[in-house]
Amino acid sequence: MHLNYNNNGQRLVDFAAAKNMVVSSTCFPHKEIHKQTWRSPDGKTSNQIDHILIDKRNASSMLDVKSCRGASSDSDHYLVRGRYRCKIVNSKYEPNRTTRRFHTDVLREASMVTRFQQQLEEEFGKLQTEQATKEESQIEEDWKQLKEVV
Repeated sequence: MHLNYNNNGQRLVDFAAAKNMVVSSTCFPHKEIHKQTWRSPDGKTSNQIDHILIDKRNASSMLDVKSCRGASSDSDHYLVRGRYRCKIVNSKYEPNRTTRRFHTDVLREASMVTRFQQQLEEEFGKLQTEQATKEESQIEEDWKQLKEVV
């Protein structure tokens, strides 16, 4: 990270290493004035205490990180700006993949609509009864376990 750092800096490096991350704000060569992110109230001391962490897999996408001293904010910290290149991967075309088509034009007939609704009601009814029996059996198992514990 830096030549001089305190316990918080060491904790940041340890955290980044544990989470497989990179402290990208220290990777780019800039003048010291563009690295400083905090200025003391007396205006004599400046440090780099704000950082950008990024996953190691995406570290090459980070183009630049520097502080912007001209940004007006009601703080003793400077704005940290990072330039990031977003890599978008196109999905591969699969020529043998077939898409499932729904024949909705059949539902224009009233008899087909009622038949479709009946089938839906039957399927949902089956699902509800299966779920109710599962819940009942789960309650019975929980009750047996509670009896054994007590």
